[in-house]
Amino acid sequence: MQIRELYAYRRFERNLIGLLALMFVVSGLFKFFAPALLPLSFASFGYPVWFAYVVALAEIGGGILLLGQRSCFYGASLLGLILFGAFLTHLIHGQNQLAVVPLALMCQLLMLAHLHSERVVAQVERLLRWYELDGKIAFKSGS
Repeated sequence: MQIRELYAYRRFERNLIGLLALMFVVSGLFKFFAPALLPLSFASFGYPVWFAYVVALAEIGGGILLLGQRSCFYGASLLGLILFGAFLTHLIHGQNQLAVVPLALMCQLLMLAHLHSERVVAQVERLLRWYELDGKIAFKSGS
């Protein structure tokens, strides 16, 4: 890959992450400051009203996590789980056309999580410091 192509790819990735982060932070803030209609829509699906605020906090937190180079995987995974729940909720309640939006966003977030998963694997390996001792896997003692 040439330098110019790599630069264009990185710029596209950062723009996509920025747009997704902005969208989820604004969506979460909207859930907090919206009229009473939003919690009622959650209640109409059978969820408790307080669940709207939990989802709002998760959307804001996930959007912020997307912006970090090391935390992008975690943000994309968190938001992907939220969108999977939204997708299933729409399908269960017969709103198949509305289920397309969470599905499309979930695919984008899964792509981002996959792109950033190598960093996470490296971090976990550094954290755990696995050593093979006589054919057995063991932790390095912390003392």
